[in-house]
Amino acid sequence: MTNDKKLNLKRGFTPNHLYKKGDTGFTLIETFVAITILITAIAGPLTIAAKGLQSAILARDQLTSSFLGQEGLEYIRQKRDTSSLQGGDWASWLSSMGSCVNQFCTVDATEQSSPSLNVCPVGGCPNLRYDTASDLFSYSLGDTLTNFKRSVTIVPNTNNNTEATITSTVLWTTGTFTRQASFSMTLSDWQGNGSTGTGSSGPSGGPTITGQPESQVVPSECCGRQFSLTVDATGTGSLSYEWYRNGVALGYNWFQYYEGNAIEADEGSYYAIVTDDLGSTQSITVTVIVD
Repeated sequence: MTNDKKLNLKRGFTPNHLYKKGDTGFTLIETFVAITILITAIAGPLTIAAKGLQSAILARDQLTSSFLGQEGLEYIRQKRDTSSLQGGDWASWLSSMGSCVNQFCTVDATEQSSPSLNVCPVGGCPNLRYDTASDLFSYSLGDTLTNFKRSVTIVPNTNNNTEATITSTVLWTTGTFTRQASFSMTLSDWQGNGSTGTGSSGPSGGPTITGQPESQVVPSECCGRQFSLTVDATGTGSLSYEWYRNGVALGYNWFQYYEGNAIEADEGSYYAIVTDDLGSTQSITVTVIVD
């Protein structure tokens, strides 16, 4: 071996004549395949983690909307109970709730002394705000703006002047989707002849609802997927049923069940009105969400 060859070997160079026959490096295609496998191995767990985080955020917002909706109902009921315990009559209490009677209003449960009920503006009710110190939702300008909107309405029963239906509706946005949940209860003059209820029986001998519909979260439509709502009732004579979505009659006048398609257009708040020979009774309001 010459001195030049010895020098090359010491410097780490391997002369061509010393390579074994058949020794080759990675081709460009093999390199691309290896990179693709590596990216797939990394992207898979990251995608699963992102989906899990998205589902957790949706579940959190649904739970929050449920609490906010119930808070709206409980606040109105607390006002009714306080008025009754202080000797007020039904008419005076309903008059004090004027901002919410037959129209949408905001309810600020943190305000007890100052006016806590305000008519929603034409453009819709404002977003609720969150106080990180007290963990309460309100409309205080100094608090953090949230993606939740709540509206409350009181609708007096035209067949019974000591009864009214309270509906609390919460709207919120998760990602690019806007969702809605509605909660209802029927209040009456519990110190008079009426009692507090949740749409279980009619005011003047109408049907008695024995089985209420239930809120649902259904997967988006695939292969003809549908959802169904059912209400059970007993009454005098023949019973008829009319289903409503977002306050609009759906035309199901004779069936105790309603079937809808799992599409975004069928999302919303549902309730049924059951009628017999003596009157009508409205079921509770439930929410259907297409996920």
